[in-house]
Amino acid sequence: MGLGSHAFAVADGDLKPRIPVESATAGLADQSVCAAEHAKVAALRISIGDNYAAQAMPIIREQLAKAGYRLAGLLNRAFQ
Repeated sequence: MGLGSHAFAVADGDLKPRIPVESATAGLADQSVCAAEHAKVAALRISIGDNYAAQAMPIIREQLAKAGYRLAGLLNRAFQ
């Protein structure tokens, strides 16, 4: 099984700046926690420039393709 999006980005290590990430179970389905995390990231005032976007695009495309394959498999199983 491949790496998840965050793990893949961390393993790549070239994308900067790093954005802090809470644990997978922190604030599960909790809108107030989500809003607080959004505020923390917004306070970093990160601007995604052209270089960052160009570096990230291959990763984004790969992760979207993986998600599409997983969704297709799920739908195929659901409608058999």
